[in-house]
Amino acid sequence: YRVKTTKLGFFDDRKPPYHKSTMISEYLRPDRERMFYEVTDKKGTKRSESVEIGDNEYSREGDGPWKVTRKATPDLAKLLIPLGKADQSDESVKYEYLYLGKKELNGMMADLYQVTTTRSLRSASGDIINPSVKKYWFDKNGRLLRTQIDTTDNVTRALHQEIKEYEYDVVIKIEAPIK
Repeated sequence: YRVKTTKLGFFDDRKPPYHKSTMISEYLRPDRERMFYEVTDKKGTKRSESVEIGDNEYSREGDGPWKVTRKATPDLAKLLIPLGKADQSDESVKYEYLYLGKKELNGMMADLYQVTTTRSLRSASGDIINPSVKKYWFDKNGRLLRTQIDTTDNVTRALHQEIKEYEYDVVIKIEAPIK
């Protein structure tokens, strides 16, 4: 299957985004994965891509040459180290769940759900309120078609948006880019 993730960052005037990134991930069982990443900001546009096949990872920056490395085996002991717990005594969280009905998405009807999460953090300089609205579109078989997360705060009033689009019936071919 394929997942396209688009992230946008807007200042409070909602003019064209100051930041845009796109990542396309493709997965092919049992052990093949391809990722393409592109980010655009005031410095310009950068691209990278990687292909994983078995224990080999192929990667490149922009149109540069492909490099091949062996995937490292994660050290599980390091992953299991307790990270500690932050003091959340000044934070409150409120959730709201809604079913918004059937909506058209890419020419098909989908069930649309929305979860609103509002985090409030008390600080010496005033309360920081951080609402996040997550929308989920599902097809008639219960497969996730799209998610959209919009996050703002009352301090910067900037908007951060993440959209993921899922494709399940696409023909994907993942091969090593170099021998």
